[in-house]
Amino acid sequence: MPQEKIRRITASTPNNLQSPFYDPSGEAMKPVARLTVTRQRVYDKNCSDYEMFGYSTAPYTNPEKNSPVLRSVTYCYTHRHSSNLKDSTTFRIPLSFLYPI
Repeated sequence: MPQEKIRRITASTPNNLQSPFYDPSGEAMKPVARLTVTRQRVYDKNCSDYEMFGYSTAPYTNPEKNSPVLRSVTYCYTHRHSSNLKDSTTFRIPLSFLYPI
């Protein structure tokens, strides 16, 4: 948990001379970096590539430690978005998570 409320860093917040962004004049901060993201290619994979790689969802306890074991389970979600498009576009989104069983 953060010790303080999370807020935007400005030239006067935090109001501390030791802050690397502090400016006593209170002028707007100049950008410190620019990030450019360029898509190089699109990978189209079948959902079957992502589905349940044979993992059991049945509860399992590690007999040596007598404690629950985390298992990775992956699901695939396909979303069709067709508003204002001639052909529908398919987005395949793998949803991975660890859960205790």
